[in-house]
Amino acid sequence: MPRKQITDKQKEKAWKLYNNDNSISYIARTIGVSYASAWIITEGRKRGFKSRSEYQEHLAQQRGFKSYSEYQKHLAQQKGFKNISEYQEHLAQQKGFKSYREYQEHLGKKRQKKELNTKLSILINLRLKELGKSQKWLANELNITESATSRYVSGKTTPKRSLQEKLFRILRFPYNTLDDLLED
Repeated sequence: MPRKQITDKQKEKAWKLYNNDNSISYIARTIGVSYASAWIITEGRKRGFKSRSEYQEHLAQQRGFKSYSEYQKHLAQQKGFKNISEYQEHLAQQKGFKSYREYQEHLGKKRQKKELNTKLSILINLRLKELGKSQKWLANELNITESATSRYVSGKTTPKRSLQEKLFRILRFPYNTLDDLLED
């Protein structure tokens, strides 16, 4: 399930709150993220994990699994499902959707309404038009797939932090990160 990207400002605030001995629950509520996210950007950071996925891989290996996906498959089977996909379908239906795909589309539409995604989409489209360039050109410059580029251009997703600086440089934006974009 896609997660909301946590901004650097949220991480910085969480770290300050954590260093002032606030509880993880309090930090989560204050910065508007889940308990698990607050834990990884505070206690997880303290323990040396760079991301939630790195921590999840670590936990899975501690429990004797080769990978986190293998562990997820095991958990789905424990709950009586053949595989992760079947479990995801079940969860989507519990939320009132006909299928997991429909649920994913719903989440995509919600993301497109987010201010950040909308703002970035508009900027990318305007700049491509100004430069007389296409999405295909941008995909080649970024060395990513055209479908990934299309998701950024349409506002369905935002690029990972590792790609943001390159995107902004190629499009000659005065930003380095999405946080910079939001400050304008």
